[in-house]
Amino acid sequence: MNTSRQVSSTCSHFENRPVNEEESTATKARSSAIDPSVKKPPTATNTSDLIVKESLKLKNRWSADSMDRHPIFDIIANDSSSSSDDEVEMILRFAIEEERLNSGGGSRPRRRCTFIPRDFVQATERIFRDYFAKPPLYPPYMFQRRFRMSCSLFLCIKSTLEATEPYFVQRRNAAGRLGLSSFQKMTAAIRMLAYGTMADFCDEYVSIGETTVMKYLKKFVKTVVSNFSEEYLRSPTNNDIIRLLALGESRGFPGMLGSIDCMHWKWKKCPTAWQGSFTGHIHEPTIILEAVASYDLWI
Repeated sequence: MNTSRQVSSTCSHFENRPVNEEESTATKARSSAIDPSVKKPPTATNTSDLIVKESLKLKNRWSADSMDRHPIFDIIANDSSSSSDDEVEMILRFAIEEERLNSGGGSRPRRRCTFIPRDFVQATERIFRDYFAKPPLYPPYMFQRRFRMSCSLFLCIKSTLEATEPYFVQRRNAAGRLGLSSFQKMTAAIRMLAYGTMADFCDEYVSIGETTVMKYLKKFVKTVVSNFSEEYLRSPTNNDIIRLLALGESRGFPGMLGSIDCMHWKWKKCPTAWQGSFTGHIHEPTIILEAVASYDLWI
């Protein structure tokens, strides 16, 4: 009984004691010699063979022009002893990284520009047929509602823009194809101002892309201000005041300069502490904008 206890304690001692690195290596070597399924660690010869195989795979993927720029691949494939393993591995990593960059790989994929063949002539004819033909497809009151102005005023602004700003004149490109017309450019800009829509909202109707519409909108606003600000975007003069007061008195409103109107403008970023004071029947914070205008909208 004592002998069996000693044997058990001895076995447990050898099982629980720490195994050093030399004994672990020797054990793995004996197990690999006995069990052929255990994989052997790669040697220097195996590493060279792997490098040669990877270089051959990379060589097959590269085109002939690319191979002219990298003659080291032929050296690696034919004679792996000409360079050390570290040099060969460095060259392979450099070549693989260069191939990845040339093929468009990376953390951020490249954004491809999509070309949309828009028919500018057809879009111009559609706008002209809908609103400016004799007779137009849509009546004048629908033009007034959609453009916030009359057709005659639209044509007046159009002629002024074409005379003062070459950007609104229809031209031909290098291929001889007609470009965007002034009807398309003005329709897109006025629709954005009238409805407050996005830049690409009118693309299906006027056939103009988003970035181009934003460019024409800025040009339209600057040209209108530079041409009409002296006459329309100014304070009323003494003659204007006398004329409006006389007109108001004739209609039974003496001393009236114009009619006042107001609108609620949604205050999207209203401070939380002020929301109760600026919330009314619309049930959200708004700012009231007041405007005084004469009967003919002169002021």
